[in-house]
Amino acid sequence: MLKILLFHILFLMAITPVHAKHRPIFIKELLHETEELAEVVILDYTLTFDTLFHAEPLQVHRRIKSIRYTYIHQPDSILSYTAPKTCKYGWQFYGHQDSTSTKNQHHQGFWPSVNDTVLVFFDQEGVISLMGRKTKQNNFQLWSPYQNLSGITIFFGIAPFQQDNSAQINDRFLQILQNRAEKEGYEFASVFYLNIAIEELEKLILVHRKP
Repeated sequence: MLKILLFHILFLMAITPVHAKHRPIFIKELLHETEELAEVVILDYTLTFDTLFHAEPLQVHRRIKSIRYTYIHQPDSILSYTAPKTCKYGWQFYGHQDSTSTKNQHHQGFWPSVNDTVLVFFDQEGVISLMGRKTKQNNFQLWSPYQNLSGITIFFGIAPFQQDNSAQINDRFLQILQNRAEKEGYEFASVFYLNIAIEELEKLILVHRKP
């Protein structure tokens, strides 16, 4: 089912602008807008109830109101992040992926479980833009925690970032994405996730870590 869905989404993307309904993430621009980059432990969430907008089926979702977390490099610190009701990155409805599960239940739009250690990108307005988790391949896998209700997340990357191959995409449509990446001045495109080696990420953290 996921393969069929991706087929139709990528076909539409091939004939419409990349900005249409999908969320493109241009990593150079995102890093430029990143004010802070740090590893944190999620302590708890405060959730509220919210409904999807009228064009979607009526159902109740738990919207993130706030997050308490602590820095890995400052374990005595306890901070609170107040989530904006709306933001440019997408919809922040709470759904998590079990960190102990080997089954990839979600590709995008999920938030870490309580007690998970994750990498967090904060933009210049203090809003979370991306998250990341360590993999067995000694990488960090980056993803958008926001739900994109009408499309998919597409990363446009450059070295030292790496393409993620966990999504099963037809080679033909992957080439379409590659062509679009080159047109945008990037080296490659990656669907759902973007990877970076831990040692390369540590260099970025030093640049973007708050004192």
